[in-house]
Amino acid sequence: MTQRYRHAFPLARSVVMAMMALGASGAHANDEDLPLFLTLSQSVRQDSNFSRNAAEASETVSTTSVGGGFSKSYGRQTYRLAGTLGAQRYRNFEYLRNDTKRLDGQFTSEFGRNFRLSLSGQYNQGLNPIQNNNNGELRVVRNIRTLTGNSASLQYGLGGRFSLVGSIENNKQTFSEPAYRTLNLDQQARAARVLYNVTDTLQWGVGLRRVETEYPYRNNEQVRDNNIDFQVGWQATGQSSLDAVLSRRDSRYSITGRKLNNWVGSLNWEFTPRGLIVYRVGLSRSTGSDRYTQRQSFFGTGFDANFDYNTITTGVNMSARYQPTAKIGLTAAYSYAKYDINRAATSRFDNGAVIDAGNTQRSSHFSELSLAGDYAAMRSLKLGCNVSRYDQTADFFRRAFSGHAYGCTATFTLD
Repeated sequence: MTQRYRHAFPLARSVVMAMMALGASGAHANDEDLPLFLTLSQSVRQDSNFSRNAAEASETVSTTSVGGGFSKSYGRQTYRLAGTLGAQRYRNFEYLRNDTKRLDGQFTSEFGRNFRLSLSGQYNQGLNPIQNNNNGELRVVRNIRTLTGNSASLQYGLGGRFSLVGSIENNKQTFSEPAYRTLNLDQQARAARVLYNVTDTLQWGVGLRRVETEYPYRNNEQVRDNNIDFQVGWQATGQSSLDAVLSRRDSRYSITGRKLNNWVGSLNWEFTPRGLIVYRVGLSRSTGSDRYTQRQSFFGTGFDANFDYNTITTGVNMSARYQPTAKIGLTAAYSYAKYDINRAATSRFDNGAVIDAGNTQRSSHFSELSLAGDYAAMRSLKLGCNVSRYDQTADFFRRAFSGHAYGCTATFTLD
């Protein structure tokens, strides 16, 4: 046994013991009609370019995880809770070792004749993907990202033509590496929409949504997005379904006063022609921003150099899954994303002068092709392997890289 992996096995033993104990309590809970599930998973993945740069440093990643949860309906109320704990270990980059944590909860209640209340919360912590570490020398760094969020929605109209839905949502993102704390954010969203059920298989909707995002490590910069959302859901046949959202977004930046207007949205289509093959196609267009204020000096005169990066991401995702038997499944998938980045630079000098340096455009793209197979050896045991090939071109933030990866996973489930 090598020194690199010996720390992973005490956790695995603890996981197995916990699974046995929880399995016994789960069996008792099932007697009381409380649906429980418990999962133990082990995966190993080999990546030819784990560093996601020209150095092409390879890595083998081992992930051991245990998960569990329950889903319980009581009258007109539903309770759901699921959690996962994992340990990630690395052969070459040992300092990246980390433990992942995820917890999701949801409560839904119908009351009166036409009201439904939904509450949800989540917690997710793990290593930030290496390709998202774009700060110069700090590429392969132990940068732990923590996401927390909660939401509440109230719907009026459950069985008629029209429904009114109001919702609030709060999210927070933090990073452990000081160099990436400019990405920390606090976000609040408020929305209201009207849904119209044209038929049992066709639904239209329109709504307003306001999102406010604050970056505490960027001089408390705030970005306000006002959205008008149009949505449609269509169950064309028993074999085909379509969901689409189109939004008009107006964005305002507090520090530079910059204003942006964009059309964004998504479309997802699923088609099952004969029951053995499922085709899925997804199209999306979204905006994202990487903004910061940097203090500099010019011939002894202090000034703030403000750079606003507005990114429009256009993505395509396609997959086909073939399942010849109940135990065997094969999946082929392809994804493509194009990043169009607009950088606006503004300098504000201490003497009051303001210089607009204009805009700069740059684009890049990412693509990935993957093949996967899975086999259900028994009801509680599932095995799977996959192989993929990926490629990324360079822009303001993203580095050019390419490579391939392959891995296998074994999952044991008690339910």
